[in-house]
Amino acid sequence: MKRSPRRSRSPRGTAAPRWPRKGVAMRSESPADDGVPARGLRPGERPSILPSFLLGVCLVSVAAAENNLPWAIRIDGEPLAAQWASIDERWEIVFQTASGPRTVNAAELVVWGKCSEADRGPWILLRDGGVAVGELRGLDREHLAAESRLFGAVRLPRASVAGLVLRLPGDRDGRDRLVDWVLAGASSARGGEASAEDRARLVNGDELRGALDRLADGRVSWRSGAEPLELEFDRVLAVRLGGAPPRAAEPPGPKPLIAWTGWRDGSRLLVASLATDKNAMRATLPDGTAWTAAAGDLTFLQPLGGRAVYLSDLKPEGYRHVPFLNLAWPFRMDRNAAGGLLRAGGSLYPKGLGMHSASRLTYLLTEPYRRFQAEAAVDDRTEGGGSVGFRVFVDGQVRYASPVVRGGQSPLPVSVDLSGARRLDLVVDFAERADELDHADWLNARLIR
Repeated sequence: MKRSPRRSRSPRGTAAPRWPRKGVAMRSESPADDGVPARGLRPGERPSILPSFLLGVCLVSVAAAENNLPWAIRIDGEPLAAQWASIDERWEIVFQTASGPRTVNAAELVVWGKCSEADRGPWILLRDGGVAVGELRGLDREHLAAESRLFGAVRLPRASVAGLVLRLPGDRDGRDRLVDWVLAGASSARGGEASAEDRARLVNGDELRGALDRLADGRVSWRSGAEPLELEFDRVLAVRLGGAPPRAAEPPGPKPLIAWTGWRDGSRLLVASLATDKNAMRATLPDGTAWTAAAGDLTFLQPLGGRAVYLSDLKPEGYRHVPFLNLAWPFRMDRNAAGGLLRAGGSLYPKGLGMHSASRLTYLLTEPYRRFQAEAAVDDRTEGGGSVGFRVFVDGQVRYASPVVRGGQSPLPVSVDLSGARRLDLVVDFAERADELDHADWLNARLIR
């Protein structure tokens, strides 16, 4: 883990954020002349206060916890402590709340529930980034067969499969790196190493190149050169499948709504549709494959293609990082600053931005948007370390400034008006201990149409 020397003093105390009365505007400092702050929040400085409506987010979250219900963040209105009751193929979702049923179209929903992770394998990694957990039954040149605890016997076209993780590393960073190694060959559109050949990474660190002919009965049949090779499962860490199909051109016009889904066994699947039928849930994948599980096995839902436009799906205009000493950090899309998956408060976040203090990320707004929204946190990777300040500038004027956000704290809701805006800047400042472990996450960073 990269650490910077502890050169700045920890403050004796930091003023607690003050909740404003309704209608009171936020106050903040003017931005630095060069556009990137060279300092953090001063010890004892009062951070800019948050909009009063965000208090409702905290109160609703507490209510959800008391009722042991997941919570749903809607595009407009307060979050709901709710359990879904039904979903149809038009993406109409009926939520059951304490005050009765509420119907929400998925296009009006940011996220519902909690995305968990599997702590055991094997993992089947799909080319769209999905993860299916299941016991492998067979893989040939056309199909993959597996047995899932939730979905039963499943069958996938080999062309939809990016690869396999047969043995999970014990640490999350190791898992993330291994998954990214497999997905790097999923498509040249990812900027990876897409090629026709398959690769296998062995437990001893060796890597094989060639062709995976068959996988069955606990053995991997590998062809590399003239001699075929038989490997036991327990010798193979992961397999990357080559032959990634070229990325199809997207048709003009609006994109159909799809969604990330999370399941009780830790599977994460991108789906084209969901539909309930009595006590069953049918999930249709983008390639048309349909899987069915018990309705209660769905634990997470994040629609894509609705009114929320995620910044990680857009190209920024510019990025600038001012290191505390000389270690430069890039920004990351749908990853934390170190390149791992976004995690905060014990949950996994499929969408968001990872940055490091002190830095600024700029987007030009080429179409009208109503609001910028996100949840701000220090990534769980720091194990409670790190402290940063988050600021949002709209057309060069500060519109939001957080209190000091420390590792281990719950994500902090952010919402900023974008009426008539042409430029959006996201800034991460130093705070209490120089830049030590300042892995800042803009979780679910989104523009609202």
